[in-house]
Amino acid sequence: MTVQEVVTAFGAPANHPRSHAGVATLRYIAPIGSRTVEREGYVGFVVEFQNGRVSGFRKISSNPSFDPVSRPPPSFWFTWRV
Repeated sequence: MTVQEVVTAFGAPANHPRSHAGVATLRYIAPIGSRTVEREGYVGFVVEFQNGRVSGFRKISSNPSFDPVSRPPPSFWFTWRV
């Protein structure tokens, strides 16, 4: 994948990609307000490029972390069923 294909798939990254010697990175990080889990865990990922193509990726971990499997509040489900 190219840089543009990754941006199309995941949206705008947290940084502006700058290429240095054919190497670039895009960072996708959960907003600080959504990091509600008080333990080390997932907060985002980095996509690495070499010569304009994806060469790898890695997970970013931090504390507090992001809980991507959160559910709407119980009152939402009740209201939706009525």
